[in-house]
Amino acid sequence: INQTITDLNSKIAMQNESLAAIQQARVQEAERRSRAAAKAADEAMQKARAAKLARTATVASSTGIIRIQPLSKKVIVNQKTAKQTSSIVAVSAPVKVTEQKRITPAQTPAPVLDSYTQGQQKYRDGDFKAAYSLFEKSARNKSDQDTSIRSRYMMGECLYKQKQYDQAIIQYQHIISNYPGNPQAAKALLRQGESFEQLSDKETAKIIYKKLIHSYSTSPEAETAQKRQAALQ
Repeated sequence: INQTITDLNSKIAMQNESLAAIQQARVQEAERRSRAAAKAADEAMQKARAAKLARTATVASSTGIIRIQPLSKKVIVNQKTAKQTSSIVAVSAPVKVTEQKRITPAQTPAPVLDSYTQGQQKYRDGDFKAAYSLFEKSARNKSDQDTSIRSRYMMGECLYKQKQYDQAIIQYQHIISNYPGNPQAAKALLRQGESFEQLSDKETAKIIYKKLIHSYSTSPEAETAQKRQAALQ
């Protein structure tokens, strides 16, 4: 019996290692696709800039506009004319008029909200790009690790809402790999599985749900993972 139990434990350990390897491979593939998409976007932007510069140069050459600076003329005035005109007052240079600034009553400054709170407001408003930037700023705050982790999770949520599932998976993986003991890790795993579902990669989604159920069996997310896993059978 002891030998049988040992064999079963060994098989379970090997299966877990296999699941982890498959999951890591899927995440790496998502990262590769994300980098390829970013490279393509950068190349498209560079082409657009080059085309704009070419159009500007074409317009400038077709108009043929040449600006000529006025040349100073040397005028010779005889002494008699000089004497007669000596009493004439030259035109003075333009007088610089200082505009008087209007004095407005001091206004009470609005309370400054932290980046995470601002990000939540933008997220609720549906402005996911602005929310992502604010959460990214909040995630860099290393003095408050809990808020930093929650900010990282919300970065993934912003990407998910924009249907950028590949990049959302990477953000969720950051939490799963670096903070497995944090409550956000179970939420990140669940959302990662849902992201793979959206990418029509149901096999990887099932693997992630299985890992979530095994590693975070008492979490509310484990119950949701069981339902989603059953729906994929």
